[in-house]
Amino acid sequence: MSGREPDGAILPLSAAQREIWFAEQSLDSKNSVYKVGEYIRINGPLDRTLFERAVRQVIDEVDALHVRFAESGDEVRQVVRRVPDWALPRVDLRGAPDPLAAAAAWMADDIRGPLDLARGPLFRHALLDLGGDRHIWYHSYHHIVMDAYSAQLVARRAATVYTALAAGRACDERPFGSLRRLLDSDAAYRSSEQFAHDRAFWSGLLADRPQTPRIVPPSRGTPSEFLRTTARLPQARLDRMQEVARRARMPWSQLAIAATAAYVHRMTGARDVVVGLP
Repeated sequence: MSGREPDGAILPLSAAQREIWFAEQSLDSKNSVYKVGEYIRINGPLDRTLFERAVRQVIDEVDALHVRFAESGDEVRQVVRRVPDWALPRVDLRGAPDPLAAAAAWMADDIRGPLDLARGPLFRHALLDLGGDRHIWYHSYHHIVMDAYSAQLVARRAATVYTALAAGRACDERPFGSLRRLLDSDAAYRSSEQFAHDRAFWSGLLADRPQTPRIVPPSRGTPSEFLRTTARLPQARLDRMQEVARRARMPWSQLAIAATAAYVHRMTGARDVVVGLP
C-alpha cells in the first residue's frame, strides 16, 4: 500500500522515535551524534540534471523525510511539512590535489552539522564532482526519521528512477507506504498479546545476563560524534573466511560476529561476552 500524507497532517511518534526524541533533549544544540549518513561513489558518465530529478522525486515519495517535531503539553507530535525547494549542492572538487580526500573532508565537516527537529529539513544531499566521470552522492539524515537500512532503500529507489529517466520512461509508482500506516502498525503491535509475549521472552532470557565487558572505560559524557575506522582484508583471507562460513553453513557476517566475541574475551578475560547489535 503506497500513499502520501497531506501537508499539515499531525501524527504521533513511533516507540523508537520517542526514545530518540528524549535522548536528543539531553544534548546541546551542536551535538550531531544522531545525524547519520552514507556516500555512494559513482564511476562513469552521469547526467547530473537527471540525477537531481531522480533524487528529488524519491525524497518527495518518503513521508518520513517531511516532518517536524513539536511539543504540545506533555506530548510530542510530528507534523508533515512538505519541503518544496530544498538544496542539493553540487560541490566541484576537480581542482583539489586529492579530490577523494577533499570529498572525505567535506563530508566529515557536513555530518557534524546538527539538524533542527523543529524546523527541518531533516535530510541533506549533495553531489560531489571528483573529475573524470567520478562523482560521490552524499546523503545524510536525522536518525529519528531514517536509519541505515532505510537509507539503502532510498538509494536503490533513486537508482531505479534515474535509470528510468535516462531511458525516457516514467517511474511514477510509489513503492513506499505511508508514514501513518507505519505508525498504526507500530501502535497495534505494542498493544498486542504478541508484544507482551515477546517482552516476557526476552526479559526472561536476559534476566541473568552477565555484565557487559568493556575494552575501554565508559565515557563520562555524551559523545558528540561517532568514530570510524576502515581496514581491508587481503582477498586470500576473505576467501578463507567465506569458506569457513560455508562449511559451518552460516553467513560470513555471523562468523565475523563470533570473531568479535572471541576478541573481546581474549582482551578482557570475560567468559561470557554480551555483544549488542541493532
